[in-house]
Amino acid sequence: MLEQSQIKEIGIPLLSVTIALAGVLSGYVLNSWTVEAQSTLKTFEVTFPEKQKGYAKFMSLLSDSFYSAAWQQQESHYKFLDSLEDNYFELEPYLSATNRERTWAAIQEFTEFCDTIHWADPVTDMEVELASDEFTKHRDKIRALLFPDLFERK
Repeated sequence: MLEQSQIKEIGIPLLSVTIALAGVLSGYVLNSWTVEAQSTLKTFEVTFPEKQKGYAKFMSLLSDSFYSAAWQQQESHYKFLDSLEDNYFELEPYLSATNRERTWAAIQEFTEFCDTIHWADPVTDMEVELASDEFTKHRDKIRALLFPDLFERK
């Protein structure tokens, strides 16, 4: 009989406290997951449109820079290259440290490529096709560097 009364006096309150603590802890964990998910979603909502616009503008400027160089348009050639760099600096905060350096190096290579074809003698159709293929390689390389940091989940 004594054991039963001890169970009632000690065991039931102890069990109640344990259940209450488990409920509080599970609530805390669930709440922290919810807050983290909401924070991630809000960050995505705020940054995605900016990243998307910046990326689209950057890729457009990449093409404009190539074509102004290929068509040897003196004024627009430098304007587009300058705009390309300015636009890159808008995207740069969203890139990892490694990708910032790699992307910047790829942009500098692309700029040198554009300068080379801009100052070249008028080119034949075959040379234009080769330059276009080279442009595609530069574009794809830069795209492969930018896209994961801007749009893929980490």
